[in-house]
Amino acid sequence: MNGDLSSVLIALVFLLAVLQIIAKIFNKLKQPTVIGEMSAGILLGPSVFGLFAPELQQELFSQDVIMILSILSNIGLTLYMFLIGLELDFSYFKREQFENSVFVLIFGFFPSILFGGVTVYFLMGEFSDSIHPAIVVALFAGLAMSITAFPVVVRILSEKRIINTQLGVFTIMVAGMEDVVAWILLALLLSFVHDADLLKGAFTILGTTAFTLCILYILKPWLRRFGNKIEKQGKLSKNQFAAIILMVLGGAAVTDIIGVHTVFGGFLVGIAMPRKEILQREVSLRLEHLVVVLLLPVFFVCSGMNTNLIRLFSNSTFILPLIAIIAVSFIGKYGFSVLSLRKTGYSWRESSAISGLLNARGVMGLIVANIGLTENIFSDEMFSIMIVMVILTTLCASPIYNISKAERRMVFNRSGVSLKFKKVIRNLVMGSRR
Repeated sequence: MNGDLSSVLIALVFLLAVLQIIAKIFNKLKQPTVIGEMSAGILLGPSVFGLFAPELQQELFSQDVIMILSILSNIGLTLYMFLIGLELDFSYFKREQFENSVFVLIFGFFPSILFGGVTVYFLMGEFSDSIHPAIVVALFAGLAMSITAFPVVVRILSEKRIINTQLGVFTIMVAGMEDVVAWILLALLLSFVHDADLLKGAFTILGTTAFTLCILYILKPWLRRFGNKIEKQGKLSKNQFAAIILMVLGGAAVTDIIGVHTVFGGFLVGIAMPRKEILQREVSLRLEHLVVVLLLPVFFVCSGMNTNLIRLFSNSTFILPLIAIIAVSFIGKYGFSVLSLRKTGYSWRESSAISGLLNARGVMGLIVANIGLTENIFSDEMFSIMIVMVILTTLCASPIYNISKAERRMVFNRSGVSLKFKKVIRNLVMGSRR
């Protein structure tokens, strides 16, 4: 079977049917749909489907088909990250909560990256086939082990009907802030990845900086007027929707050319979009189902095709690194988040509940892991370990929240961090405004 249209369509029908079934099973188990989709991606890969029906698996997912599916998945990821940027509601970023969020970012998120990175650095003997320096692999792994799945956090809070409580708002604020910082760090890391040629490395760094400034200071003001026009019309026209798609794909193309992954371009355009009710609603209605139902599942399957758990578990050399990375990723993210949240005045139960949600990596972790594999930062074994880590930590998010008994009556504690730290943060903020 060649990689013609019929082959791709048959593969799409098969994978979408399987993903829907597995996702519904996980929904019955009170788990987010994304857990089922991630698990289904692995089931369709060499770990399960390829083990029991290797010929059929190769027939359905030939190299030609996988190549086309990979292109579709990258377009889907770009549109998905655009929607994530669009859904980031900056009204959550209340001034009185900003200091506590920065505290959690500094003493919860960054230590988690370093903790994970140091662990992977000392395990590099097991993954020595990477073409990049150990420090790059370690930092990339640390980021994958620390990123938060913003969509999963929002979905769980929404399902539990606490998204508009003070605890829910603060959790979204921290998750959103961590994700924005994570994508900035990812862009910087990718810039250094391409520094084999110093000139090319400098071009990537300068290009990323210039592109970001253009989006925020040239495109964003124009988009504000664009959004106001749509609000007056009361609807989004076809031409206006086409203009938005062109901006997203154009941004993705630019970031790809300058050496940063396409998802960063889509995310930045989403961030720049005005927070207008009609614009957000119309774009989400037209894009969300297509992306989430069709394109994103393709990404899960492509991830599963690169994940070979049989080879991973059959080699005793990788068992210890697997256990170590899973343990460190959980302890680091959850532990540092709990301790930093306690310092901001939350109770142990509240800190545990919020940290459990922040501990979910979800699609964000998969995206970082896939970029690591695409850029030859991660070996196949390292990639497989990261996929297992992402699934397990995301699987634990909702149960940890439930065990912590984070009920709606929990009250946000404004006692906050120490006065000394508040003064430091205030000075930093005032200094940046100047």
